[in-house]
Amino acid sequence: MTTQDDQFVFNPLDPDLAVDPFPILARLREIDPVFHAAALGSFVVTGHDPAWKVLARRDGDLRWEQFQRMRHGDGVIDEPYFTIMADSVLMKAGDDHTRVRKTFQRNFRPGLVDSLRPVITDRAHELIDAFTDPSGGPGRVELMAAYGSPLPLSAISQLLHVPHEDEADIHEWMHGFKLGIQMLPLDATQLKVANDSMIALDNYFRGLVAKRRAEPEDDLVNSMIADTDDGTLTEDELIANLWSIYVGGHDTSALSICNAVATLLLHPDQLAALQSDMSLLPNAVQEILRYIGTVHGTHRLLTEDIELGGHHIPADTPIMVYLSAANHDEGWCPHAESFDITRDVPSDHLAFGHGPHKCPGQHMARAVIGIGVEALLTRLRGLRIEELEWERDALLFRGPEKLVLAWDSSEARP
Repeated sequence: MTTQDDQFVFNPLDPDLAVDPFPILARLREIDPVFHAAALGSFVVTGHDPAWKVLARRDGDLRWEQFQRMRHGDGVIDEPYFTIMADSVLMKAGDDHTRVRKTFQRNFRPGLVDSLRPVITDRAHELIDAFTDPSGGPGRVELMAAYGSPLPLSAISQLLHVPHEDEADIHEWMHGFKLGIQMLPLDATQLKVANDSMIALDNYFRGLVAKRRAEPEDDLVNSMIADTDDGTLTEDELIANLWSIYVGGHDTSALSICNAVATLLLHPDQLAALQSDMSLLPNAVQEILRYIGTVHGTHRLLTEDIELGGHHIPADTPIMVYLSAANHDEGWCPHAESFDITRDVPSDHLAFGHGPHKCPGQHMARAVIGIGVEALLTRLRGLRIEELEWERDALLFRGPEKLVLAWDSSEARP
């Protein structure tokens, strides 16, 4: 174990950690890959091996209820946002999590995602058509608003057969979920927004389920309804896990598309390599996820003591696992601090987590990111960044708050 540097103070709320985290996290990993942040009463994991071990633990959960009680006191369990969110697979723990996740994974198959690729591709080109000159001239766009956000939103709607005209409301209501999972306490205004938004999400998907029971379709919704009717899921779990597909997959995929485009444009040699050989795209997506994964970090509370990196960590001690730092650990992956789309990307990267809580929608995310990047690169010539501002208030996620692109000319859709 490396001796800890008593002069180093780690602040997870430091804006620089959101804008340019890797120098800070590399320094932290150099001091100790399992860093005891005494002032925070927690441990911060930045090494790949200890991160893998923590995430693999079956006794490691988010402890949703305990965390919310710490934020707002015992009365939080009566707040609508809490009671609605508690039924999501994202918040479940132990045997309940295993039961709900198995049902989720059984229905959310890679083959189902593959069947949607043509529809997602069409939508990508529709969005590009909307912000390019029909005559093929130069142009400019803020990518997140015009492309990064609407593409995964539409993809999830296609998955669930949700009408396109309902997407704007669902997108607005998802703000309540983001407020609910943030680390800092909510003020009265934020609490009202969180409650109202989660009630609206809950009501919408209850209405959708009622329609699908009356008029069944051959889709994911009716597959999950069947699991509810046979007693595998409760009705509340069914509803929560339908909206969870949106909240779990939209923002992360939207940020990932923008991260991918920005990273390629900031590494012109890698962009040129990809444009000269688009068969590299699947590997490029893997490298992008490893190099600049959107989910910056996650936390765990273990129910048992653990020996980790030379530290004895008692049960119920908060452990912050920085996935992005673990993916840059050069003791695990040679030259991990560099971006190389031709490298043999280790399959055990942590962009989607690991263990019981590994992202169940990873196949969908890879598909949407790959389709989104390919469509842009094949349509826009002389693509470049005009403005790039990283989100400064993010704690668990990382991506551009603003990404303005410009191009010299555009091609018609293939």
